[in-house]
Amino acid sequence: MLRLSKSKIISGLQCPRKLWFDLNPPEGWQGPDESLQFLFSQGHRVGEAAQGLFPGGTLIEHFDDLEKAQELSRLLLREPKPLFEAAFSYQDVLVRTDLLLPEEGGNYRLVEVKASVDLKAHYLLDCAIQYWVLRGAGVPVRRAELAHINKEFIYQGDGDYRGLFNFLDVTDRVKNLLWEVPCWLEWCRRAVEEGPPEVVPGGQCEEFYACPYQGYCGEEEEVEFPISFLPRLSRKKIEELNARGIRDLRELPEDYPLSERQKWVKEVILSGKVYVSDDLQRKLSSLPYPRYYLDFETLKLAVPIWKGTRPYEMIPFQWSCHVEEAPGCVYHYDFVKVDGEDPRRNFIESLLDVLGEEGPVIVYTNFEERMLKSIADFLPFYQEKVKAVCTRLEDLCEILRKGYCHPKMEGSWSLKKVVPALLGEEFSYESLEIKEGTLAEAVGVALTLNEVSEEERTRHISLLKKYCRHDTEVMLEIVKRLVNSDDK
Repeated sequence: MLRLSKSKIISGLQCPRKLWFDLNPPEGWQGPDESLQFLFSQGHRVGEAAQGLFPGGTLIEHFDDLEKAQELSRLLLREPKPLFEAAFSYQDVLVRTDLLLPEEGGNYRLVEVKASVDLKAHYLLDCAIQYWVLRGAGVPVRRAELAHINKEFIYQGDGDYRGLFNFLDVTDRVKNLLWEVPCWLEWCRRAVEEGPPEVVPGGQCEEFYACPYQGYCGEEEEVEFPISFLPRLSRKKIEELNARGIRDLRELPEDYPLSERQKWVKEVILSGKVYVSDDLQRKLSSLPYPRYYLDFETLKLAVPIWKGTRPYEMIPFQWSCHVEEAPGCVYHYDFVKVDGEDPRRNFIESLLDVLGEEGPVIVYTNFEERMLKSIADFLPFYQEKVKAVCTRLEDLCEILRKGYCHPKMEGSWSLKKVVPALLGEEFSYESLEIKEGTLAEAVGVALTLNEVSEEERTRHISLLKKYCRHDTEVMLEIVKRLVNSDDK
């Protein structure tokens, strides 16, 4: 009989093809990408914080020897103390419980710990599978709880994480699901009996968790101009159109309701012609010197480590700034702080020194403005200076959205789409080891928490600087190219 774990059953309920790939990795599969590994790391830190709330508990390790983990878990059930990562199996289903807490009468309370601030319906499935296995394995479990991050928690220091979690009793809801668990097992086992199930990509790809195998589930046919290129076209509408056999922009009925922006994008993509408005060129040409091209990187910690911070609060730790004093006269400045101390004071002081008091500060989206205001709220001493900087901000993304569209942008104005379309391979992010913000954040967190060696620390800081510098460099080049563009 196929042996399953809780996570594999959840995979099967999300999509049988996902379960197949969990059990039979596709050719060329190299495991979870850096972004997914980062989420796993955050989850481990959250689990450790939850364990710390119950002193005297025992962590069941033996992650490579599941039989020994089960043997030790059963042995320790005789002692009335908290168990972490206890392992049990029933009918070839193995589970490891985040927290198993003793209660009166020799009973136990099952706690499933989640790193999310929101409760999601499929978390109940996790609890039901574990509860079913524990009951079947003879563990006297009487209650089930979900523990999730309390977004209102403010860390007061000294390692005190009381209040970091909200504990929700879900016993009744879990018990109502227990009769379904054997059906889930049968469904999962049958689904993968005869090879990889044929499943059409759809909403299930993101339903519980973003499926990491989406690149192995191609469209039924190649589509030259997918309807997904239309900006702000919801997944629901895409699925409705696909159900009607409409997959290509050329197949959209003339009377299909589109916003003005969607009509514009459709026209540009189907015509193959780049659009640059006169207003855009005038706007960019009129920006006075000196010009400051600015980009921030931030990190979010599920378990805050600095006094006064909340879970998942965005903390700026790095900036890059290209200063264009005059055409062809450019200087670069940067800052990064990942030594474990709160970086915000040094961050803003160093930035204000570079930005001076005049000249447009060019950013991409309003992200930098939001971060500046958050720093000003935290450090009121800098409020007036930060407010003055905010009055100088120019959002290059918004400027482009009003007057520039390239067929190769595929309906998106993100830098990752604009850069290859407008600037070409010379400025591609693909040559960088850190290619996107999620990985930059993951590296920043690892450095801040001192999870890398000294040798790796130096290398990773260098990679962070290259990535952040690239963002401001391409912004400068975008302005230069568009001002001199002959496209209309």
